Amino acid sequence: QALLPEEIDAAHHTGHPTLDFDSLLHHPAFRVTDEGHDATTAGFGPNGLTEVEARALFSQPLIEDPEVLIDPDAFDDAIGRADLYWSLAQEIQGAPEDAARAFAQMHAGERDTSEVEREAIRMIERYRELFG
Repeated sequence: QALLPEEIDAAHHTGHPTLDFDSLLHHPAFRVTDEGHDATTAGFGPNGLTEVEARALFSQPLIEDPEVLIDPDAFDDAIGRADLYWSLAQEIQGAPEDAARAFAQMHAGERDTSEVEREAIRMIERYRELFG
């Protein structure tokens, strides 16, 4: 809901400090933390990337193919796979082979299961290389 000008004026005259929009964006009460990511760390990887930056870097091998870049459907598919691999890589603890095999059986669709399994292993290893 929008405040009327007289309501804004009344808020300024309460004796309590009011913050403008830019100040609110930087106020700790409105800080957004990455869900599933430890808020005490500086971010993802040694460079302290935000989750958006980390996901973009992580998904790069799936979307850098020129054929993917010119085909909107292929691009959407690559981004969707990157999201699934991101979640998978964050969840598993041990060797990636078993998780990749199970993942491939569930998510191969029309793709070859062994191809999906190899891609899943590569993306899990990429996550570990980039973000530990």
